[in-house]
Amino acid sequence: MIPTRIPDFDSELVKLRQIAPSGFVLAFGISMRGPEFVHNEYESEWLQRYEQGSYYAVDPVFVWAISKTGSRRWSEIRLPDVRGVLREASSFGMSYGVVLACRSGSKRSFFSAARPDREFTDAEIAQLDAKFSTWVPLVMERARLTAGELEVLRGLRDGRGQREISAMLSISESTVKQRALSACKKLDAKTRAQAVAIAAVRNYFE
Repeated sequence: MIPTRIPDFDSELVKLRQIAPSGFVLAFGISMRGPEFVHNEYESEWLQRYEQGSYYAVDPVFVWAISKTGSRRWSEIRLPDVRGVLREASSFGMSYGVVLACRSGSKRSFFSAARPDREFTDAEIAQLDAKFSTWVPLVMERARLTAGELEVLRGLRDGRGQREISAMLSISESTVKQRALSACKKLDAKTRAQAVAIAAVRNYFE
């Protein structure tokens, strides 16, 4: 699920479905652990087959997305399709596609979309690229915690209460509270415990 930091995301999805009637996937913050945020609207049967066949390892589109930056129509990707992933995708109405990819620090993000009837036009690719290039920093950059926010989360992780964290960091309890609230907002966490868990999964404490 994409975090709510993309403005009017529901209405944006409607626009994307019009441009890419065969579905699309948005993946942000990809690392060795996988993506941090994903929104996938490809057909469920295809997704099941893709996962069961471990197609990601041989899918030319995915391989391109995690190794390159910029945009490419699927038909322009000059990588071997040894297991015929794209040919099989066409049987699910994904005959034509486009992929956009970028790097954010050590992590990558990509957007891949498909349609059944024709290639994506230059204008459509430019429109998708404008959206994607706007969304990546909104999703990735705002998730970065300040040193102070991380200190508070580290204290919570270690089982310390607000007063104890206040004394340990020589800051007021209200500052501890504010930093915790700010961290929760950036991480889309509903509770402090959830914020600590998310930060731990993303290796923010290392």
